[in-house]
Amino acid sequence: MGTLSLNVRSISDNGEILDFQIENFTGIGIYSLDDQVFNKNWLSFSTHDHELWAIMPNGAPNDMTNFIEITSNSDNRIEGKISSSKLWNEQQSNYAPIEGQFKLNIRL
Repeated sequence: MGTLSLNVRSISDNGEILDFQIENFTGIGIYSLDDQVFNKNWLSFSTHDHELWAIMPNGAPNDMTNFIEITSNSDNRIEGKISSSKLWNEQQSNYAPIEGQFKLNIRL
């Protein structure tokens, strides 16, 4: 009994880092990044020059423009999409959209 959190860190060859957490991970589905009090999902992206953009828990408007979608989940690979219209910079003075897909090998 309990919950499972999915924590992901992916580092590209040019030094960009994508991190995210899905709390209460249950497999294939859409996980929102929104301002619901019990939602602890988050997403961050840092560029090769260390500029950080993120949505932290409770940091996004409650709409379906900010989400992580898991499209495939096997024993050794997880695949999905990321979409966010409100990724904030470190000073929370600007925001920008991010969209992409991922295919990651699972390491336990």
